[in-house]
Amino acid sequence: MENIYIIIINFLSICIASYFSYIFSKKRYTYEKLYERKLTYLEEIYGKIISLEKELRGYINTTGFDFSEDSIKEKRGKIAPIRQNFTELKNFFEEKEIVLDESSISKIKSFIKSSNGILVEMNISEIYQNTNDIDSAYKQIKEAFQKMEVELKETKEIIKKDFRKNLEGI
Repeated sequence: MENIYIIIINFLSICIASYFSYIFSKKRYTYEKLYERKLTYLEEIYGKIISLEKELRGYINTTGFDFSEDSIKEKRGKIAPIRQNFTELKNFFEEKEIVLDESSISKIKSFIKSSNGILVEMNISEIYQNTNDIDSAYKQIKEAFQKMEVELKETKEIIKKDFRKNLEGI
């Protein structure tokens, strides 16, 4: 009879241990999958951020300061894809925002806000150039350049540090 109690106790111990192992494994698997996805999203978002920054920088440093008559068509042709990439970054971020940390979310939103401000300055400069107000056009593109060199550059560096910090935690 005593052996039956020992067998029952051992069986119950095995069942309880198995149950807790299952729960722990399930939570760990979910945790690992979530952070794997988070890593992928951070990589993709950062790639889109770098790409947009390069496009903004390329436009402003070359086409943006060209105020010749022929440059208006070229500017329109180059701003449209930049705006499209901006929209893709914004939409991708909004779709994946739920997985990211609050600190990353606020920093990415700051980058998006700065990028949008630069795009607005670029568009206003083009409008002024189209109305032959070259002084105002120059002022707007110079403002876009300043935002790019200060706000956007600082925000990108903050994002880089934040993403690295997140990756270390993974």
